[in-house]
This record gives sequence, C-alpha cells and structure tokens, in this order.
Amino acid sequence: MSDSQSNNVVSIKQAAKVTGSCVREEIIDALVEVITEEGFVAATNRRIAERAKVSVGTVQYHFSTKAHLFEIVLQRCHQEFLLLVADDALLSGKLESRVNLFVVMSWRHYQSKLYLATIEILMATRSQREIVSLVELTEHQAVEQRRRIRQIFPECQLDDRALSEVLTSTHVFLTGLTVETLLKPKLVNIGGYLRRCTRAMVVMLKAPV
Repeated sequence: MSDSQSNNVVSIKQAAKVTGSCVREEIIDALVEVITEEGFVAATNRRIAERAKVSVGTVQYHFSTKAHLFEIVLQRCHQEFLLLVADDALLSGKLESRVNLFVVMSWRHYQSKLYLATIEILMATRSQREIVSLVELTEHQAVEQRRRIRQIFPECQLDDRALSEVLTSTHVFLTGLTVETLLKPKLVNIGGYLRRCTRAMVVMLKAPV
C-alpha cells in the first residue's frame, strides 16, 4: 500500500471516529431533552432516536443498554461539576464572596437540563443499585474534590469527614430548592434562599475543629 493510500485509510478512520463521537453526543443530548421536557417514562429508544434524528438501531449500536446511556449522563453531570469548581474565579476575594460565588455557580449547574435529567434518572432507577451507585464518588474522585475545595477555602480547618458533611449539606439544600422550583415554578426570591445557603456554608466552614 502506498503512503497516499495509507494516509487515506487513516483519514477515513479518523473521520469515522469523529462522526461516531458526534452521534453519541447527539443521542445523549436527545436523552437529556426527552427526560427534562417529556419525563423519564417517555425516554424510550424510539423517542430518543427521533429526537436525535437517527435510527433506533444506531442508538442500540452506541449504547447496548439503557443503563449504559444513563451511566454516561450521570458521569457527564459529575464532570460538569468538576469543571465548575476548577474555575479560578473561586480563588480570589474574601471567604464570604468565594462561598457566595460557589453557591451561585453550583445553583446554575443544578438548574441545567443535565442535572435535572440526572435527578429524574436517579429517582426512576432508585431500586437499581448498579445505577444509583454511579453517583457515589470513587476514593480518588473524593480526594480530588476535597483537595480542590481546600484550595478554594484555605481557611477551612475541618477534617475530611466534616468537610464532606459541609458539601453534602450544601448539595442537599440546593437539590431541595431545585425540586421546589419544579413543583412551584413561580417560587419567588430565589436569591434569598441562595443567600441563606451561603451564610450556612460560611458558618459550617468556620466551625471549630
């Protein structure tokens, strides 16, 4: 095979890989949209395929099981949060300002279609341990998350267990507020709730060792 033929083969393979990746992304986006706009029950392979403008066979080719598709959504949601806390804007300013920015940025993430779809998936599959366990951080992920949080809030002298409780408490508050806004779309003074969350987190981070 000549060099030009070899280059053509490589180019075709690369193009196929890129195309396959794009199709996967379109299927994942379609799943998120169907779940958030039509509900979890509506997220059949056929409806996902229609939304992604591909065949049902294409959905099944890229994701052999629905659980695999759910797994990718949950992983992506976690990755989005990691990108959020990686923002260097969280490293400057007084403690209260940094906490406020952390809460506001987290709230934006919690309002995303991706996070809303994640909640729907977890609620609908809560009896399926293999799926629910996917939201549990690995030891490495937990260590990396705490390391970054300590970079953002170096004043915090809490041990790892207490720091994890602070993060969980904040997560529970914001998730609860997210659900409340779904049940009450006209809920007013969201900013007031976020300020309360900020004040609570500041107090928890300042707690004596």
